[in-house]
Amino acid sequence: MKIVTTIKWAQSKGGAERSGLDVASGLRHKGNDVTVLYGGGEDLLPAYRAAGCKVRKAHDFVVDPTRRLPSSIGLFRTTVAAIPDWPDLVYCQDFQHLPFGGALSATTRANLVCHLRLLPPVNRSGRQIRVVIPRVDRFIAVSDDTRTRWAQAGLPKERIDVVHNGIDLSVFSPGSAEDRRKAREVAGLTDEDYAIVFVGRIDHLKGVHILVEAASRFAVEHPNARLLLVGQPIWHETEQDGLNYVEELRRLAGTLRIDVVGPQFDVVPYYRAADVVVTPSTWPEPFGRVVIEAMACGAPVVASDIGGIPEILSGELSEFLFTPGDPEALVKRLEQVYTFDSTELGQRFRAEAEARFGFDRTLDCIWACMNAARHA
Repeated sequence: MKIVTTIKWAQSKGGAERSGLDVASGLRHKGNDVTVLYGGGEDLLPAYRAAGCKVRKAHDFVVDPTRRLPSSIGLFRTTVAAIPDWPDLVYCQDFQHLPFGGALSATTRANLVCHLRLLPPVNRSGRQIRVVIPRVDRFIAVSDDTRTRWAQAGLPKERIDVVHNGIDLSVFSPGSAEDRRKAREVAGLTDEDYAIVFVGRIDHLKGVHILVEAASRFAVEHPNARLLLVGQPIWHETEQDGLNYVEELRRLAGTLRIDVVGPQFDVVPYYRAADVVVTPSTWPEPFGRVVIEAMACGAPVVASDIGGIPEILSGELSEFLFTPGDPEALVKRLEQVYTFDSTELGQRFRAEAEARFGFDRTLDCIWACMNAARHA
């Protein structure tokens, strides 16, 4: 099958970008001809090319009201440039790309699939998007919660399939005792340190300030606690606002030892080094990829009970959820994890990842959705 897919960023900003790369690479591995159109960023381009995908910079995927004429021209140019690809299927990995997807699918008579990796925007309307929705054969949501939110926003629920994200379990793995030792050494951790690890954007909506406050309280009883923040500020009004937020976190930490590691392309060593990984989001995460990455690496996880996360930490693992925005509730969960045998607990999390979140299973489900679209 010839597939043209769109991504907003060819850059490792978060889980959506990494999942987009995984799916495009997986579709190529299945023998499809995959062309990736990207809006910006470049650090993931070598990985796309290594997977055998063709990549091309797009001009615009949508008409931007703030720059109507140039973006209209850009959308036209992006569409015209993609027509020679003559795809069987157009796969938009961002809802906002549907004006392009609709134009290309109408021109080439290709089927149209849209992956709902993010929450509905406050103003999703825009006539240009509304008129395309009937042309979409299938939508794919990354969680039941995301499906519900999009249906409430007006999408036809009967055309939204739910496919949880998956990961390569051979890459995200616990490794050996020596792997863990080396990972902790590189992270500057001693044998006595109790490593609390956060991986992701250092932004307000990610609840990092909640984690710092809770970890500082936890450290009063456990002075061997150490907090590692693996990431960087991204969603702030200005770069200086992001830097100010980091400084605010350092002040909030008090005597807690805190290290801002910065963004890392390979986060596996930090999961392996962790005694616990915390995802303290205060916004409804559409899924929560960091949670399954850490689980697969054998790290115990504590996470906010919000968005798609409870669909990951379900059943007996639901005891590791806490009320979003509540530092005291998070402290209780950290205390709870501290009392467990870390190896045994990590094995429980790994087993759950193996049972439910392997990438092959995810890819097969997405492929089934695409084939259903083709035969709609």
